[in-house]
Amino acid sequence: MRQLTLIATTLSLLVASGCTHRSDEKLTALAETSINDLRGGQLSEALKSAERGLALTQDSPVSQFAFRFRLLKAEILILQGQVAAARLILELPIPDAMAYRALAARQRYLIGKALQVLKNSTEAVTMLEDARRLAEAASAVDVVADSEDLLGQINLLSDRYDEARTVLRQALVRADTSHDRYRVAKILTDLGMVELRRGSYEEALSYFERAILYSDLRATAVYAVALHNAGICYSRLGEFKRALQVQQDSISVFENGGLKGYLERTLGDMGNTYVLMGDSVRGAEYLARAASVARAADLTSDAALWTGNLAAAYIDAAAWDKAEWANQEAHLFLETADASSLPRGALEINNLLNTARIAEGKGGHRHAAAIYGAVLAAAKGDPVFSWEAHQGLANVALALGEPAEAARHFEAALALIEKTQAGLLKTDYQLSFLARLVRFYQEYVDALVSQGAFERALEIADSGRARVLAEREGNGAPVARRVRTGEYRKLAKATGSVLLFYWLGPTRSYVWSITANEIRCQALPPAAVLAAAVAGYRQFIEELVADPLTADRSPGDLLYEQLITPVSGVIPKGSSVIVVPDGALHDLNFESLPSRTGGAHYWIEDVTVTIAPSLGLLTDARRVSVQRQESLLLIGDPVTNDSEFPRLLHAGSEISAVQRAVGSEHTITYRGAEATPESYRNARPEQFSMIHFVAHAAVNRESPLDSAVVLSSADGRYKLSARDIIKQKIDANLVTIAACRSAGTRTYAGEGLVGIAWAFLRAGAANVIAGLWDVDDRSTARLVETLYVRLSAGERPAVALRQAKLALLHSGKNFVKPYYWAPFQIYTLAR
Repeated sequence: MRQLTLIATTLSLLVASGCTHRSDEKLTALAETSINDLRGGQLSEALKSAERGLALTQDSPVSQFAFRFRLLKAEILILQGQVAAARLILELPIPDAMAYRALAARQRYLIGKALQVLKNSTEAVTMLEDARRLAEAASAVDVVADSEDLLGQINLLSDRYDEARTVLRQALVRADTSHDRYRVAKILTDLGMVELRRGSYEEALSYFERAILYSDLRATAVYAVALHNAGICYSRLGEFKRALQVQQDSISVFENGGLKGYLERTLGDMGNTYVLMGDSVRGAEYLARAASVARAADLTSDAALWTGNLAAAYIDAAAWDKAEWANQEAHLFLETADASSLPRGALEINNLLNTARIAEGKGGHRHAAAIYGAVLAAAKGDPVFSWEAHQGLANVALALGEPAEAARHFEAALALIEKTQAGLLKTDYQLSFLARLVRFYQEYVDALVSQGAFERALEIADSGRARVLAEREGNGAPVARRVRTGEYRKLAKATGSVLLFYWLGPTRSYVWSITANEIRCQALPPAAVLAAAVAGYRQFIEELVADPLTADRSPGDLLYEQLITPVSGVIPKGSSVIVVPDGALHDLNFESLPSRTGGAHYWIEDVTVTIAPSLGLLTDARRVSVQRQESLLLIGDPVTNDSEFPRLLHAGSEISAVQRAVGSEHTITYRGAEATPESYRNARPEQFSMIHFVAHAAVNRESPLDSAVVLSSADGRYKLSARDIIKQKIDANLVTIAACRSAGTRTYAGEGLVGIAWAFLRAGAANVIAGLWDVDDRSTARLVETLYVRLSAGERPAVALRQAKLALLHSGKNFVKPYYWAPFQIYTLAR
């Protein structure tokens, strides 16, 4: 998928103050009209006004107005792509006099802009630096800001994000100081683009949202671009409803303004949003419109892109005839598109791959196999396409009753996936790489289970869990090696635990139980059935605040029968159980499930439960010895102005309770206004054995690294993001986030643990306690005090948390309900 990177620019003409001559007033009005048209994307109209101004100044060709109109025309020509014509204008010398210094600076800026369009970045930077120095000497703040803005864009295009951010912030200060609303909005949009390119969608969105607050700029290109890019961010962050609202608004702006050349991109991205939501039918409607607009505008490359995406959407919807038509259209566009404007080779192979999928979908398995073979030949070892071709060949072989051939191709695909690490997400012409990756693992696991290869299926399922997690978090995320099942049994023995590995699929789900002596596999209901049951139980606990034990039958009883009963024979009372959940099961606290065996009680009274992201990652985890904790970093009770995160009324009592339990001599505390992200970083968190946050958390399900702990503001920043957490290495035995929805789960099949808890585990924590739902902070204060008393007595975190929950459960009154004691879970990468 492509992101709209149009960054509109304008020329701010300096009109001499005190100019009262009627002709000067007319020229000033004409210049303003041209500028407004330019800012609104009406480049043809802007050019007409600039040329009328030049005609009116032909009798005074060296006047300031004459040069201003020349420079304005040159800028419009650059934006129209007529760089050669613009450079002829820019070669005209400007008088070397003080009154013309600002105009000379503007001329150098535009020469730099022309060089940048011609991709001569080195000379462009030199010219822009010269323009900036000359503009500063002439006090031309607008030219300084524009030069710095363009320097920031050049750095961005070269992936020099830190340099881009620095120079753009300088430009923002200048524009803000001069109260130039248009330039402020433009530079904010460019800063947002820096973060968007980095994949930091939350940070990018903060800039775009600030830009679109300037509603008086609604008719400008900058506003439309900020609005569009905000839609992209909302979509990537999983806020699809908001994304669609913003994208629809952006479409209205583009349709009603002079920016129709970018309308197709907004339509296409809105189609992509629907596809990401799983609504391929609605997505196809907008992708078709995008392709139609691109075709009408003779944008053949874009037409090829959107028609290819349209074919993929129809394939996802199993609309095979429509998919075939769209794929053929995409092929025709590819044949006529400018090769320099798109990754022709990649799109052509993708087109061929879609042809194979369509043939397979229509039942032509032999024909599909031949085309998949052609894809392999055309890909020449490129893993982006080769692994999917092997997957297709595997499915075709299964359909033809050739399991050995299917196994060969599944293994070939798997080897390519594992070889490429986390680099496949860079293919922006594929709509949903992760969904396809998940589907691959589901198909291979189903094939192995069907053939009775249960242990091999578990190995593949667990490696897929770690792989998808790593792909979602980008390069640098740890990927577990493929582990043999014998090591799982050794892990169960070493930890004295029963391991439960859940795998949810669209037609069949499974649970593997692993002990020191054996591995068993049982079938479970499909993912949708389990997801509905989990949602019903969460509603029962959170919204109704009900007590499952007093009900004749709750959704929790059904879940116990579905998830625990099949494996209960290998889990004696008093067992330690390590659960690797999947999909919707990440939203479930297994301890809260009611058991009717031996009297009504919760499963927490039978076992000690911890959660792990994958068995392979746990196998490679470090061993942590049980010892008395000696140091605690305590951060909480923050002050924010964000109404979404109100003050925690009992945060103070929780902080005091933790201090009492651990001892003030072993605790460093930041509270109130001091509880900032900067305080966490400066405290050297790697030196503490325990870290505790008393704060809200903002969970982002679609972009886990944008999840954050919400702290007090420092320089406008109050979120300690998962991205920042990972960068700061720690060595804590336990991190506790006494916050709302801090676990940061995501219900993608096979994806595994994500969000803030996983961020701290990646940073080096052995265990993380985090919450699944909004927490009642009175009960939290009581639970946390008991937790730290037991930790100080030397108990392991999992045992201490269980005992603290049981104490609250057995305290009577309302606290017996799971709503109060069950939100917190412990996530581990320790052995």
